[in-house]
Amino acid sequence: MPMTKYDYVGKYRLGTRQLHQVIADELRITKDKIRKLRYLPIDSDGELKEAILRQVLRTYIPEAFHIAKGYIHYEYAEKSPQIGLMIINKNQPTLFKDGEFMVVTPDAVEAIVAVKATQDSEELRETAISLSNEVGRIRHSLSKYAPEDKTIQNRCFAGLFVFDREGDLRKYSSKKEVSHHQHLATHHQSLLGALHEAAGGDIKRVINFAALDTTVLARFWEDGQAIRSPVESHVWHSYDLAKDYKNMAQACFIGNLIAHLSKESIVKEQYAWPHIQDEPESDRRFFVSLEGEDVDFFGTG
Repeated sequence: MPMTKYDYVGKYRLGTRQLHQVIADELRITKDKIRKLRYLPIDSDGELKEAILRQVLRTYIPEAFHIAKGYIHYEYAEKSPQIGLMIINKNQPTLFKDGEFMVVTPDAVEAIVAVKATQDSEELRETAISLSNEVGRIRHSLSKYAPEDKTIQNRCFAGLFVFDREGDLRKYSSKKEVSHHQHLATHHQSLLGALHEAAGGDIKRVINFAALDTTVLARFWEDGQAIRSPVESHVWHSYDLAKDYKNMAQACFIGNLIAHLSKESIVKEQYAWPHIQDEPESDRRFFVSLEGEDVDFFGTG
């Protein structure tokens, strides 16, 4: 019996962890190249980080998409702020294009990512609100033309990618006792608190994924019950990847973005992490419900 393409890919593909290690290595190598260009001005650091992520993504995303920066043109001549990293569907027309720079309509946008060199607690909050504002505009704009489509919130991936955390991010607190995990609480609670506040209970404003340096990953789940979450519906979980997953939060972010853009389920299974069916209990640390108020601690790990 001849081997199908799924048998072939399944036999020869890398494991999820191996793929993410490859991505992490490429991200590190690209950053090291940039660090050696010491003549670059300090105030260009944010733009350089966007360029690094665009370069790495270009290696992996399907050919059906452009990696771009530019503006989104809405109804009544409204436009977005300049977006440093957006992924555009090549099958949709563009209003203007010059290399990486594009002006597009909301239906062409498959993903937007806020990329930051460093963030303290207040900057993290402001970045999350700005990103939620923009993805909310995109999704609400799309829903005008398909009001019965309940998957609109999945049409545009929203991600927050921070290369390095900065200072003490302590801002949001949990009702549960977390003193023996306080070194984790500072960053996990602040990240989830910022995502939760930015969404304001509106699923169309949800940020799907966030990576805070190489160790902290946050993911939004639509069905908490499917992943054995304390929250049965919409919920964010945060994950500590400093130990078991060897500092690959940023690589996991990239893998999940690739999975979002991929149509083949076998590719999604290969790149996406954590999976619904095998969410790593030992790595998850905090959670917050979209409809709730407080960031809480899982109490394990």
